[in-house]
This record gives sequence, C-alpha cells and structure tokens, in this order.
Amino acid sequence: MQLNSTTPQCRICHVPLDDTNSYLSQRLLHFYICKSCAVERNRQFRKANRVYHCRICRVLLTIENQTSPNYHGRICNTCKDKRDAEVHQKRIEYGREPGPRFRDSENHQKTHLDEIQEKQRAYYAKTKDHRREVNKAYIAELKETTLSKYSGGPPACNRCGFSDIRALSIDHIAGDGCEHRRVDVKGGGFRMYLWLKYRNYPTGYQVLCMNCQFIKRFENKEVGNGLRRDGLPKKQKDSRYRQPISDIASLTQDQRLRHPIP
Repeated sequence: MQLNSTTPQCRICHVPLDDTNSYLSQRLLHFYICKSCAVERNRQFRKANRVYHCRICRVLLTIENQTSPNYHGRICNTCKDKRDAEVHQKRIEYGREPGPRFRDSENHQKTHLDEIQEKQRAYYAKTKDHRREVNKAYIAELKETTLSKYSGGPPACNRCGFSDIRALSIDHIAGDGCEHRRVDVKGGGFRMYLWLKYRNYPTGYQVLCMNCQFIKRFENKEVGNGLRRDGLPKKQKDSRYRQPISDIASLTQDQRLRHPIP
C-alpha cells in the first residue's frame, strides 16, 4: 500500500489503516484506530469500569467492603465473617476444631506427654495387623507391576517362561546388581522396585526366575570375580580381622578372641 499525506494512521500504534485492519464506521467519523488497539482499549475500559456484586447478598462491592477474589468468589466482608463463623461452629460440632486447651499445642504436648504417648502406643497396637496387611498388599502390587513392565505382559521369566511370581525377580543384565543395590538403591526387595518405578522403568534389567538367575551367574562368572560384597578385594578380608604377631601381646583377652592368631 502506497503511503501519502492523506493515508490515515492509527493514533496509538501509527499503523496505516485500510479495510482489513480497521472499521469503516470509525474512519468516517475520523476516529482513526486499528482493530487490535480498539479491542485492547475496550478491554481496559471494561476492566476499569467493571461493577461487581456480592454473590450472596448482592450488595455492591467497593474497595472497602470486598474480600479477595480468591476467597470463594467475590463476596462482601459481612458475608465472609458470617460464613467463617458457621464453618467454625460446624468444625467444633464434628470434633474437627481444637478446643481452648489444645490451642497452644506445644505446651499441651509438654504437659500431657505421657497421655499422648500412651494413646499412640494403643493406636499402634490396635492397627498393627491392618497396617501389616496393607503394606504386604502394596509391596505385592508393586512387584507385580514392575515385573509386568519388564515382561511386556504377565510376569514371566525371559529365559524359560516360568510364570510363578513367587520365584521371579529383577536381574541386572550387566551383572552389576550387587554394586548397584549397595550404592544407588541402598537395599533390595521393594526398594529396588520403587527405584525402578520412580525412574520410569529404565533399560538394562530383565525378569528371571531363581534357577535362571544362578545359571546366568555361573555362565557369566558373576560370582567369584575377586570382589567381596562391599567391593573390596578378597585378599584384604583376613588383614582386617588379624593382627601381626608382634601386636598380640598388647591385646586383651577379649580382643584376642576377636582377633585370632594367624
């Protein structure tokens, strides 16, 4: 579009106006503004001059009598106080609101420590069996889910197809399971399943039955590789518990029993 001295421009963003980016009625009234600026101007005007009413009592809200818009919608302070009083009374009726002697929880715990501990021990003894069953069910479900992820379906051994979940477990394909459980997982069993779950089941693991586990260890020589479970060479095992002969005389009788003479 060729610009000249008679080409109207938006008085806000100074964009040349034509039929695509402005309204003809506004141009005829010599009100030169583009569509984008008109929409933004109308939005700001409505926002500045918007009128709100309390959604409960329908009173006109002003800066002095309105609450935060995030408090159950826009309501006035009077309705807010009335609502808070009703909620507080209901919580007291249902036993969810602490009484006056429980307001200072720190002092209450100090003065009623024996009573609190007795209630905790009674609750623990009462729910002990239930919590044990819940934990066992959760661990069984976690194991089944993890084994199903690595089996691609119902849990089964990747070698022989054995499907009894009681004899299935996770195997490290690289044969570094001892070091991995000691350094990263900090344990085995359900901790291993949780570790895999929280990392979205990474690769490098498979499902094997216990027979195939030991067969794989023997074939790949994963056992007897010169390392102990703590990762130290086996030749250092005896030196940790034995003392040189020159130091035996300085040991007590109890220490001699723990450190036998080589």
